[in-house]
Amino acid sequence: MNIDPLAEDYVYNSPYNFSENRVIDGIELEGLEWTDADGKEIAKEKLKDVKIYLFYEKGATADPQSGVRAGEGGFKEQTIEQYNHYTEKYGEGSVAMSTGENFVEDWVNMSGDDIREVKLNYHGDSQWVGTSNGGNLSSVGNTTAELGNNAVDINKLPLPSGDISGCHLQINSCSSNGETTRGLNVFEAFKNNFFKNNKGFYSISGASGGVSYPLGRSAFGYGTFKTNLRPTIENWINSIFSSNNEETE
Repeated sequence: MNIDPLAEDYVYNSPYNFSENRVIDGIELEGLEWTDADGKEIAKEKLKDVKIYLFYEKGATADPQSGVRAGEGGFKEQTIEQYNHYTEKYGEGSVAMSTGENFVEDWVNMSGDDIREVKLNYHGDSQWVGTSNGGNLSSVGNTTAELGNNAVDINKLPLPSGDISGCHLQINSCSSNGETTRGLNVFEAFKNNFFKNNKGFYSISGASGGVSYPLGRSAFGYGTFKTNLRPTIENWINSIFSSNNEETE
C-alpha cells in the first residue's frame, strides 16, 4: 500500500511493481536492506560475516517551509569513513550500512556469531533518535517526547538475530545520555532493555552532550560519552583494569 522508500533510486521502474513484475521467481524487496558503501544490497546469507553494523541518518526530508532539501543534514559521508576504516581492519564483507528507515527489520536482521560493534549515527535528543525532522526511536513509548510523532519504542525492541554478547553499541546522537525531566533517556532505555538477564550487548555508550562529526579528521565523532558494561563478573573485572579514557560505570 506504500511507495517503496527507495523508489527514487530506481526511476526506470514503477514503484508499484511487485518484484519488478517477476512474480514467479522474483523476491519482493522491502527496500532499505543492509548495503555496502556503494549502496549494493548485502544478501541475508552474507550478513553472518558482518562484524560492524552502521545505522546512519541519510539526510533531512524535503520541507518546502524550511527549505531543507533531501540529502542535507545527514551523516552518510562520515558513516562511509567508518565503513572504510572497519573494512580495512576486518576485511571486505565485514561491514554493513543502513539508514534504518525500516529500523526494526534491519535491527532484527543483524546476524553473525561475532558482531563487534553497532553504531547509531543519528540526529537526536535525550529521549529520541532518528531523522532531523522525525525521530524514529523513542525512550518513552510509541511517540517522541519532544516532537510528539510516532516512533519505535526502544524499550520493546527485540534482540538482534546474531550474537551481540561481545558487541559494543555506540549511540552517536546528541544528548542520548542527557538529562531528562521525566522518563528514561535513550541510553537508559537501551541499557534497561538489552542488559536484562545478562543478555544483550557487552557494553553501551551514550553521549551526555553534543556529538560532532568533523569530516576528514575523525569518522567517529567526538563528545562526552558514558559507557556502561553488561553486569557480568568478566565485565566487572575488565572495568577495574580498563585503560579506557571514557567514564565507565
